[in-house]
Amino acid sequence: MPRHEVEIAAFRIGRFPVTNAEWAPFLEAGGYEEERWWDTPASRQWQSGEGTAEGMHANVRYWLARFKKDPGQVERVWERGQWTEAMYERWKKRLAMTEGEFEAHLRELYPGGKIREPALWRDEAFNNPAQPVVGVCWFEARAYCLWLSGQTGGVFRLATEVEWEAAARGREGRLFAYGDAFDPLRGNTAETRIKRTTPVGVLPDGDTPEGVSDLTGNVEEWTGSLFGPGLEFDTAPVAYPYKAEDGREDPSAGAEIRRVLRGGGWGNDQIVARSAFRNGNHPASGYFDGGVRVVVGLSPISG
Repeated sequence: MPRHEVEIAAFRIGRFPVTNAEWAPFLEAGGYEEERWWDTPASRQWQSGEGTAEGMHANVRYWLARFKKDPGQVERVWERGQWTEAMYERWKKRLAMTEGEFEAHLRELYPGGKIREPALWRDEAFNNPAQPVVGVCWFEARAYCLWLSGQTGGVFRLATEVEWEAAARGREGRLFAYGDAFDPLRGNTAETRIKRTTPVGVLPDGDTPEGVSDLTGNVEEWTGSLFGPGLEFDTAPVAYPYKAEDGREDPSAGAEIRRVLRGGGWGNDQIVARSAFRNGNHPASGYFDGGVRVVVGLSPISG
């Protein structure tokens, strides 16, 4: 808000989110080790192993504080189908921990240091070659685009959030990628109750009229746009109206600045999956439903 129109240039966007099969060559080619794909100070710090756990630690602390204020929210999230049983049990245990136990738990679960593969790369629920890659942070997503550009001679990048929204909403301004009426069988959201990612493109009735798949549900997709500092997810410090020239598309922003995700993932409900919904997360967070979709062509911001 406020709702407004933004004029943008034509662009080409990937039909599907990047899959595990497409991510594997980046990993196997040593993409995590080659510094040229990590081209900003913050991304080089992440690539060297500095601050790699900060995003997940901050997110989990934030949600623990919210759940402690309203313990019934844990049950409501579970009942809505937003978690697997293992996630539900983990959160119940966290609520019972002392502060010291909780911090030790965080360090054990997210130890930090150098990361050389997506967080869920070895999880059988998420690592089928045809499933979208998940558990990748913003720095990994951008490094992949730079690596892909280097291999092909083309220019691949993350979409601006306004490009992403244009692809999902179309000229008609659709509420969801496929239309205005929500349907849990046309996109993998919490209401679909699959509780994991699906292979890309298996819900073709959820495609946009232009043929783009999985823009509603399955994975939340990183964009190049900034959301703002701080961890209050209900606020958007880099707010609308959208002005590309105001710095919100600066790839060199620090690790303290959240980046925008769009589309909602398998663990999000229909509210988050709306085409106009803006979500923001720490750029070092490799969450269970965070994925990547590429755009082809020079950034309209770079001139």
